[in-house]
Amino acid sequence: MNTVNFGNNGAIELAAITTMGISVKDSDNPIGFFGTGLKYALAVLLREKAEITIKSRDFTAMVFGSKINVRGKEFTTVNLDVRRACGETLFVDMGITTHLGANWGFSEAFRELYSNTLDEGGEVWKSSECDKTFDTVISVKSDGVAEVYDSREELFPNLRNKTLLYQNGMVQVYKWFSDNLYYKGVKVHETGGSYFTYNFLGGQRLTEDRTLSSQWLAR
Repeated sequence: MNTVNFGNNGAIELAAITTMGISVKDSDNPIGFFGTGLKYALAVLLREKAEITIKSRDFTAMVFGSKINVRGKEFTTVNLDVRRACGETLFVDMGITTHLGANWGFSEAFRELYSNTLDEGGEVWKSSECDKTFDTVISVKSDGVAEVYDSREELFPNLRNKTLLYQNGMVQVYKWFSDNLYYKGVKVHETGGSYFTYNFLGGQRLTEDRTLSSQWLAR
């Protein structure tokens, strides 16, 4: 299987991985601010049988699942096997199951990890392409994630290559036919086709599913 790596400088802390609602992005205008995206992504990727390793300056964590039974129904919890640089080992139950993000797939999980990477000024790459060094690297071994990586232009278009027609503090308008609306450079809505492409810079609210909460407001 292919491995896709998400790297950035600045060591991630365990609490930022395991605690819902913690968002401490090193950015003035981050894409993500709910503090849930990484947790959703780990749950979804574990459900999809991906192998996930998180390496920071102070520790390496392997993500794995454990079976539990609640009222006769089986769930898989999301856990971390943490090995600290000092030699200490920890078992961490994240308090979530792989049912989190039940309607999400590889695209949504990739979007969350890549958004975090962009917010921190990092990079994403395949292990087969090169070898890079960052303070924090999340490695995902999964052909499904690799396929999304290869087609990431739809989720995260390179707007610098597009012709900008107009811009104010709220929106950018590009001379580019597209089926999508974008918010801070990330796909948030499918339009069915538009002669121009719109990238909102503010003034929009997103659901926790990272889609527009109000199509009317966007229009």
